[in-house]
Amino acid sequence: MNITRGIFEHERGRVAELFLDAFDQQLGGIFGPRPRALAFIARSLRTDFAISVRDESGTIVGVAGYHSPSGALLAFDYRSLMAEFGLFGGALRMVRLAWMDHKTHPTNFAIEGICVDKALRNRGIGSCIIEALAQEARAQGCPALSLKVLKTNVGAIRLYESRGFVAWTPHRLSLFPDLERSTLMVRYLT
Repeated sequence: MNITRGIFEHERGRVAELFLDAFDQQLGGIFGPRPRALAFIARSLRTDFAISVRDESGTIVGVAGYHSPSGALLAFDYRSLMAEFGLFGGALRMVRLAWMDHKTHPTNFAIEGICVDKALRNRGIGSCIIEALAQEARAQGCPALSLKVLKTNVGAIRLYESRGFVAWTPHRLSLFPDLERSTLMVRYLT
């Protein structure tokens, strides 16, 4: 396995598939039917805000997107959502996505998602990605990593705890209780 920073242009479709396979339940179909969602996600990727894992043949088998003070893997905004889903649809999606956002502090390094091919899970790829993310965060001067994970995703929570993450609960009023199915976890870097 080869771990590198970034993704290649020709990998956009594969990264969108990995992302949607991993997070479709959490996103709740927010981007519409699968073909439309894949196309929108692929167009919205910023290729330099990712850590990638490729197998011996060069095929991407895992990816993690991140949001740092300098940008994010998923680079959609209200304008792109409105262009894709219309005025009302774009506004509705922007509100829901903003509520899902989990940046705890402007200097933190927020992990947007860790996605590993289903056939290759539980082989240490996720742990390697997390350590590569920690290295990238340190290089950017960020004091912590943060991520959100579904409370029902026990395997992922165990992985994150084994890599030094702890649950962190901010106090806020929940306007969308269905989105509170997740736990915010933070790993402080030393």
